[in-house]
Amino acid sequence: MNHEDLLVRYLYIPLAALAGAVSSLGARRWRTMTKAKMAMTVLMGATFAIFVTPWAAHQFIGVDESDARGTVALTYLFAIGAHVLLPWLIQRLERLIGAGDAQ
Repeated sequence: MNHEDLLVRYLYIPLAALAGAVSSLGARRWRTMTKAKMAMTVLMGATFAIFVTPWAAHQFIGVDESDARGTVALTYLFAIGAHVLLPWLIQRLERLIGAGDAQ
């Protein structure tokens, strides 16, 4: 593993995930959120992007593992999209198992 791989894996991907998660707060009513809820929102978006993006980029999108720019760019986009994608997936899952009827 060369120096650039280490930077990408341990610095650029987490920074892109954090920046994307913070950017996604702009699409939410962040002024009415508590600090704890903001922290959880950023943490959820960033961790989703850090752990899911590299796998999804290589498996489904076709980004080569050596393509650092592609992986980092997708990490940023996945962190922004986590706040749209995750609630949508949860709603679909609730409909699938019938849990949404109780609400």
